[in-house]
Amino acid sequence: MPIRRLPESLVNQIAAGEVVERPAAALKELVENSLDAGATRIEVELERGGKELLVISDNGCGIPKEEIPVALERHATSKITEQADLHRISTLGFRGEALPSIASISKFRLRSRTAEDEHAWEVRIEGGAMGEFEPISAPEGTRIEVASLFFNTPVRRKFLKTDATELSHCLDLLTKLALVRPNVGFFVRHNGQSVLEAPATNEASERVVALLGKKARGELFPLLWEGEAAGDEVRWEGLVGSPNLLGGTTRSIYLFVEGRPIRDRSLAHAVQNAYREVIVERKYPTVILNLRINPEAVDVNIHPTKTEVRFRAASALYGSLYKAISTVLEDAPWAPQRSMRPVEYDTETGEEIAARQHRIEETQGGYQYNRRSSSTFERYMSGGGPRPVPVSYEQAGGAALAQEWPQAGAEPEARPGFFTNLDIVGQFHNEFLLCQSEGALYLIDQHAAHERIAYERLRGAALGSGGKGAQMLLVPEPVELGASEAAALLEAKDDLERIGFELEDYGTGTVLVRAVPGPLAHRPVKALLEDAAAEMIEYGRSRAGDQAIEDLCARMACHGAIRGPTALSEDQARSLLRQMDEIDFAAHCPHGRPVVKEFTRAEIEHLFKRTL
Repeated sequence: MPIRRLPESLVNQIAAGEVVERPAAALKELVENSLDAGATRIEVELERGGKELLVISDNGCGIPKEEIPVALERHATSKITEQADLHRISTLGFRGEALPSIASISKFRLRSRTAEDEHAWEVRIEGGAMGEFEPISAPEGTRIEVASLFFNTPVRRKFLKTDATELSHCLDLLTKLALVRPNVGFFVRHNGQSVLEAPATNEASERVVALLGKKARGELFPLLWEGEAAGDEVRWEGLVGSPNLLGGTTRSIYLFVEGRPIRDRSLAHAVQNAYREVIVERKYPTVILNLRINPEAVDVNIHPTKTEVRFRAASALYGSLYKAISTVLEDAPWAPQRSMRPVEYDTETGEEIAARQHRIEETQGGYQYNRRSSSTFERYMSGGGPRPVPVSYEQAGGAALAQEWPQAGAEPEARPGFFTNLDIVGQFHNEFLLCQSEGALYLIDQHAAHERIAYERLRGAALGSGGKGAQMLLVPEPVELGASEAAALLEAKDDLERIGFELEDYGTGTVLVRAVPGPLAHRPVKALLEDAAAEMIEYGRSRAGDQAIEDLCARMACHGAIRGPTALSEDQARSLLRQMDEIDFAAHCPHGRPVVKEFTRAEIEHLFKRTL
């Protein structure tokens, strides 16, 4: 076949494959154009997740009539003029491919008016064929309508996901853009209903609350750090969250370069590393940080989507971000101000009273070894020390107590079984339960064991093997989430109902919870759904049928289990062992981590050279 020039319409469709793979990608390009045009109000209308209709209206500077045909040609842009400009890009868009690419795979309509024009001009394009310009009454700004995306590329259209999934991607994109531009109002409607409202504001924290929910109120603290990174002046600015404002994935880490949302694993790791001593494992901080840097020190022209960038001094930037966050965290702005009281001492023993009281409170928090004694749990149970009491949810630092613990002092229901018959020795660092039989020592991971119990019960409820099913709430609970999180949960509504949730759309990023799975009834509903939604968006739902249900059960069980160090009373520990006997026990949690390790008496004696 001879080499020949491709027709312009086909060239545009090939370019569209690089720039536009789903409605959210088209939305990104068009909203970025609105922001580059100086818009302070952006309205978005979507139908079927943007697959059938996507409309963006702004109050930006508009496009003069004579420039509209040029704007619809490939590589036509007002943002760069020469090669050197590629090394100092300061706008969101610059490639000049978005409009012609989108117009080539949709039924496209553009209407625009500048401040100098008496009226607006409108033009329609279908499949790349441009119609006549028509005068029309409209306010200053630009309105672009993208209907029937991929109508002339049916194979591409088949790859689109469900309406809820595509909507979730659109809302996630708009949330990122709105977080870094509080002075711009964003308003989104889907199928005629409002799903996101973020009026313009001068308070960055108020914008975050509008987008991420009321959970963020009072938990965000300003960050402003200026310094150098390998000779380049850098400025980090934005908000960092307290340890009370955590996410289940790295999606809660929002990073921008000059207002451009980016993905960068190295910088995300710098954030996590700075927080490593103040948050629990497998949780992620909430930060919204924008990097101000010399445009020549960053290359945004490495991928058509412009979300991946390359830095001239990546390692130095890592260090600057770590230092910026650490500077704020060192002051612990979320902690109450400590009064400067003089140190008090016991007149008889000379011991510092505050230190002694702290030791007593630690001992009363649960059965654990006293710092001054090697006495075990039995010493406390027999009256030789303070009787342990269950630790509250708040005392455990937010860690959930094991499900359905008996009240302190109650006799646990006995059921003969391997774990039930073990003798409890104590706890190690409030994370591992030490038990013994006549011939062995057993180390049980509290979180992994409780996670396995919750998983088996959720799985039983969903797949019909005797699970506890749903527990109705006396008063239905509205749970306010981000718009994309709510969309993700509603997409998985059928699967969530199989394991015991009853949810319904409550509008504008809120779901109404009427029932929760019995095995998770002890956990805060909001925290469970936030974690589940974050993971659904991060990892998607790639499996189907019973396997998808099992994946969901594993995910919910992990978030519903004991989290972090948690002191347990004897009754709580006994309840955990009893529940381990009540399920079809497996030696590992649903994610593959071991639940229990056995050390035989012979192995221990050999370790201490008692046997050869």
